[in-house]
Amino acid sequence: MGIMRRYLEYALRGTSVAVLAVAAYHTRTTWMPRGPDRAASLLARAVPGINWAAYYATIVLALPSDLQRSPQDQLFYRQIARQCRRGIHCLAVFPSRPARQVADLRALLSEMLINVEDAVSVDIGSIGIRELPSVLIVDSAGRELGLWSGPLSSADERSIRLQVQNLLLERTAKLGPTTSEVAALINSAGDYGIVDARSRAEFRLLHINGAVNIPLDELEIRLPVEFSSGQRLLFFCGSPDDSPDDISNCLTHLNASRRDDIQVIPHSLEDLERGGIKMSRQ
Repeated sequence: MGIMRRYLEYALRGTSVAVLAVAAYHTRTTWMPRGPDRAASLLARAVPGINWAAYYATIVLALPSDLQRSPQDQLFYRQIARQCRRGIHCLAVFPSRPARQVADLRALLSEMLINVEDAVSVDIGSIGIRELPSVLIVDSAGRELGLWSGPLSSADERSIRLQVQNLLLERTAKLGPTTSEVAALINSAGDYGIVDARSRAEFRLLHINGAVNIPLDELEIRLPVEFSSGQRLLFFCGSPDDSPDDISNCLTHLNASRRDDIQVIPHSLEDLERGGIKMSRQ
């Protein structure tokens, strides 16, 4: 319960966060806090076309042209890029490349299943990066919150994944529908399908009336078969107080589905029931 409360408290402060991941070669990894105003100024000048405030979060990957030599790095960036959906934006940053080469590198990323919405070329030094690879975390105004510099260790990768997980949870808690809004959607003349992504055992104990149980490990196969693209869906992934990891895994799967017709319910079944939503028990 404490984990989700911390996420909610952070989200309700009104802070939107972006992750700037910068990768190439060089040396070690450290955490290097810097002045937020300086970082915002550097980013605004170096990447003027990005409206940071338009997204809840931005994950920017600045990558070497020979990323294909490192399958392990490919896997990590692919996993991070899969989160780029529902207000989380992915931007690739390449150090000082001609426009045509940037287009070729973006196509290469697509071949490696590292999907980004935008790609730009900048002088890495102009955004305050002194050694590469680096991971820079900034907020919705482009202000820096922290910087990891040097090749990413396994611990660093886990830390970045946790940061992204936190973003997904914070955004869901802050921007998801209220219990009354969920009730209104469920009662909207059957326009919304309801999917419960928990295990079969959890589903049997208690679930929303009319929900279809599709456990996460079956989601990729069953979702497009049982609910056509364009069918609006409400997803219940678990109680936000008790199952933050389950919700994060669920959001990752939903982002990978590339569907924009899904809303995640950020409330417990008990809260939903108190809000007037009918439940089924076994």
